[in-house]
Amino acid sequence: MSSETKTIQEITQFMNGVKEFSNWSTVKADMWHTTKIETAVPLNEKGNMSSVKSHKVDIPKAGRMYSFGYSAKTAKTLPYWDKYPLIICLSVAGNRMQGVNLHYIPPKQRAIFLDIIMKYSSTKTSSNTSYLKINYAKIKNIKWVGHMLKQYLFNHVVQTFEEIAPKDWGKAINLKTQQFTAGDTGKRVSATIAYNDRNK
Repeated sequence: MSSETKTIQEITQFMNGVKEFSNWSTVKADMWHTTKIETAVPLNEKGNMSSVKSHKVDIPKAGRMYSFGYSAKTAKTLPYWDKYPLIICLSVAGNRMQGVNLHYIPPKQRAIFLDIIMKYSSTKTSSNTSYLKINYAKIKNIKWVGHMLKQYLFNHVVQTFEEIAPKDWGKAINLKTQQFTAGDTGKRVSATIAYNDRNK
């Protein structure tokens, strides 16, 4: 099976999980699509964001992508959690935010997911000032959103929010910045476990 055929099948699989897709990708994902699905950016061995353009912010805003360090309040009750989330922020309320952590699905599926939600872009052309006009209601029917959807408490953020420039979203989703941890044991958990759980 060619990589092109495989990619088409994966897109079809995603589309089957979308309630409305008549206008799918009406805004092309040129903000991040310079990194093609078939030719992903090589993974950063140190798993950091040094190759990605970003800037620090105190409070995230909906429709932007962020990386940060986190210490889960409910770690004891979780089978695993991500110490360094990579999220698309959906909302901010009080002392918390809601977002989809892209680390919970494989890089190739992250790219397809981004292509789907780019129809909510605030602009039709590539711009690092663009953002997604997005919330949970708009994406809840996309496959695997339930697996990626997370709540984060601001007082448990241990490393500053880095807002990632839209043109570098394609790079960011291919970096090995995730660090899954088993409960409160401190033991590392393979990302493959999180990937496999997306279908449960």
